[in-house]
Amino acid sequence: MISRSVTVEDIDELFLRWNDHLNASA
Repeated sequence: MISRSVTVEDIDELFLRWNDHLNASA
């Protein structure tokens, strides 16, 4: 479980990394 505060920047960066990973795997 995440104990620290998650910022919008963290979520945005994670989403971009995940999206790039999906595109690379496609």
